[in-house]
Amino acid sequence: MRFYRNRLVRGYLGGVRQARNPDRFTGFDGDDNLPAHSLWPPRATADGKNTYGLFHVVNIALNVVDSKRLAWQERKAEPFTISPRRCGSAYKGFRSSKDYGAPRGISLGTAMAISGAAVSPNMGYCSSPSITLLLALFNVRLGWWLGNPGAEGQRAYKTEGPSFAVKPLVEEAFGLTTDDRPYVYLSPTAAISKISACTRWCGGDVDSSSLSTPAILIHFDDLQLMKNRPSDQDTNEQRRFTESQFESYRSLGFEIANRVLSHEVIIRGVPKLTLQQLLATLPATIHNIPAGWNAVAASCAI
Repeated sequence: MRFYRNRLVRGYLGGVRQARNPDRFTGFDGDDNLPAHSLWPPRATADGKNTYGLFHVVNIALNVVDSKRLAWQERKAEPFTISPRRCGSAYKGFRSSKDYGAPRGISLGTAMAISGAAVSPNMGYCSSPSITLLLALFNVRLGWWLGNPGAEGQRAYKTEGPSFAVKPLVEEAFGLTTDDRPYVYLSPTAAISKISACTRWCGGDVDSSSLSTPAILIHFDDLQLMKNRPSDQDTNEQRRFTESQFESYRSLGFEIANRVLSHEVIIRGVPKLTLQQLLATLPATIHNIPAGWNAVAASCAI
């Protein structure tokens, strides 16, 4: 995997650098592989401060082939992102890109190599027990083990990977990857969806709270909902929900209910409340209506 990464770095990142000091034998230059956190804020141009620039968000899959969550038994992977500010997932949390994955922070070459890897023993939805075992035994392993960004990886997230490689090899070979251990197995985004790495156009400074990529994850989930919903052309036999379809409708219902309940209800003479707060104040039975509710009901009717 490191050789694959080094070739990508040499071909793409090193190809645009004029002042290089490459190794005479391999042609590699360590300075070609810049840290991901150095990409933001963008460098000033000849015209002055660069207030508009591409904010790179690299999409990766965190494999959970052995996950106990029923909703992920078919997908077998979580969305994982690497950006100049944060690395992690909405499910496990985020770490600073300056600290995550290496003493100097995770490099752009490493993120690019993981996201663009062609094959890996554990690839989320594409994982197969027999192929997983063969790929692992023949060392066709283009995924990457990095520290868990969650609480389980408190002592591991700053390292470049496990110091003892036998256990990760066994977990890859038998599809035992999950997200509740100190190290997690990362592989290409094809493990989740055909959606490739995306970029966000930012103006001015970016607040660090936006680096948890909620918008990107929401858009991703919306696309998954549309992709997984049963078609109107399906027969009754085909409309039996798969795990992903059931989870898509459950998530859609949760999102709709959450937005409806958090919507403000405007009633004359009553302070602003959300629908959830309003429903919480309703009496348990019609015999326990408190004083003042008749006026509220009358104003609602009007």
